[in-house]
Amino acid sequence: MDGKMKDNAELKLLEIIQANQPWRSTWKAELNGNPCIAKLIDCQDSTTCQQLSASLCKQLRFSEILQPEDVNTICLFNEKVELNNNQIAFCRNFVDGKPLDILLQEHEYIIREAVDLICKIAKIISKAHSTYKVSHGDLKPANIIIGTDGEPVIIDWDTMKVDATVINLKSNGKTITLEHASAGTPKYMPPEQCRGDRIDEKCDIYALGVILYQLINRGKTPFDEPPYSSMNEVQLMGAKEQPIDSLSAKHPELKVNEDLSNIINKAVAPDRNNRYADVDSFIDDLYTLIQLPTIPLDNPVPI
Repeated sequence: MDGKMKDNAELKLLEIIQANQPWRSTWKAELNGNPCIAKLIDCQDSTTCQQLSASLCKQLRFSEILQPEDVNTICLFNEKVELNNNQIAFCRNFVDGKPLDILLQEHEYIIREAVDLICKIAKIISKAHSTYKVSHGDLKPANIIIGTDGEPVIIDWDTMKVDATVINLKSNGKTITLEHASAGTPKYMPPEQCRGDRIDEKCDIYALGVILYQLINRGKTPFDEPPYSSMNEVQLMGAKEQPIDSLSAKHPELKVNEDLSNIINKAVAPDRNNRYADVDSFIDDLYTLIQLPTIPLDNPVPI
């Protein structure tokens, strides 16, 4: 399937990845012969077109100020092309690798691997915060691609610092429309984001803590387990006002060091004031921990 653009450049649509709605789909594609990912928006629905275009145009503006060394880790939609069939395509570079949510189904990370990977991810987020003053707002394994070189790339910056009165909240294939909410995925959202407060750095710190818990806990977040697993999304967001159980206490079979559990719990503290002040402080604590020779960082072999 090919699309001719108004400037006579060529977008070739190769394989549909996701059909979100009749007015939006995501494709593996080629733009002027170069592999890319393309999001197509049908502009027959002018309101929807304006809303989605505004979100993606944020990425276009952000991409213009990215330093060269960050282009391969902060992956943004950096091309907007108007098609002749009343559609707009937003394109980003194709990343050769697998999303982390797929890798979590295929691979059990030992603790050292998990800590090393989360530090790499956190460094990218730290650069976004400190250099570009941008927070991701929907950080989760599905939005982290691990390249064939083993290095993480962060995608889908659609929700960065969103301010909205009505937004669709997505989780597990379901959509709930909430007033005065910020976009995101409930399992990885802190209480203040669930309440609709503005997305900022503390939201990303919370998500990093949840992802680290998930990496160590064989693919399960604290909210995939009782008592949260039986809750619907609205109930879950309310329950997040209470702290989670320590990973070392809840899963003694993983033999997680208590200091590591404390780092996770500080990152996912319900009160934002009790979380790390910035991502670099989170990274520093993890690096300090893994350099201690007395700290066990290998999970036991499952029986």
